[in-house]
Amino acid sequence: MTGFNDLLLAKEEYENKLFSQKGVHSVGIGYKKADGKNNGQLALLIYVDSPIMVEELSKSDIIPSNIPIDIIYEPQLSYDILFINNKDIINTDQGRYRPLIGGIQIYLTNFSGSWIGTLGTFVKSQDDSDKNLYLLSNLHVLNSSGLAVLQPLKGAKNIIAITLENKDFPNSDAALAESNDSAEIEVNTIEGIGKVSKTQILSDADLNKRVIKRGRTTGLTEGTIEAINVTVHLVDDTFRYDCVRVRADDGKLFSDSGDSGSPVILKDENKLVGLHFAGNKVLGGTSSFCKIDNVFRNLNIKLPDSD
Repeated sequence: MTGFNDLLLAKEEYENKLFSQKGVHSVGIGYKKADGKNNGQLALLIYVDSPIMVEELSKSDIIPSNIPIDIIYEPQLSYDILFINNKDIINTDQGRYRPLIGGIQIYLTNFSGSWIGTLGTFVKSQDDSDKNLYLLSNLHVLNSSGLAVLQPLKGAKNIIAITLENKDFPNSDAALAESNDSAEIEVNTIEGIGKVSKTQILSDADLNKRVIKRGRTTGLTEGTIEAINVTVHLVDDTFRYDCVRVRADDGKLFSDSGDSGSPVILKDENKLVGLHFAGNKVLGGTSSFCKIDNVFRNLNIKLPDSD
């Protein structure tokens, strides 16, 4: 049976050819399904945007026959940010949280409009001489330096942080804002979940495990890890690498517009494993998050010590 490392090598070798095919928008590694059920065989999971592509790709010779594949019809993912210059604010959680915690609404605005995302959690620098606390969310939420981060909405008393000049890393849609009052923060706490003071690096052993996230729009939602080491081609033509794909429960959403930046927790272990950034807004569909180890390594950050 083809092992995980063999599939990693195959993914690296054939991924560009797959993405050159119109309609292919994600490639990762997970368990193949037969009649909707996991058959215990690891495979390359290839996500396409039309049922026709499933048939066409099944007949192609891009992937050698000795490499197991599963071709999945699934709409392409887009960022779960909520722009409110052309859309009403979704009537969900707009509470003013003090102390500040993870999984709550944040609001930003500039000359071109206003938008809403989710506060992931608070972090600190790996440099222990830096005593500041930093707000963590997606780069596409905290998208330019010097912007006020507000919670929940406009108002001078609602400024909780100022965005920094952040670098874009291809394997993590993540960025920081410097908090202005550490006394208003309850570190390592996520709304509806409680204390989460440890992280975990995901591997193939975590496939099919349950995760839970808290976002300002859909609140607490659960899903199943369907694929890891996923390359995602988003609707805006951005690629993200080494991501995780989550399958929502039947008839439910894992995420929706406004949930960008949500913290993702491995449910049974109660450990932070990712930062959510995109979904396809389809009931029973999929969403994607950045692995927290990539986020922390790229930004040189860690979770604060809990009292």
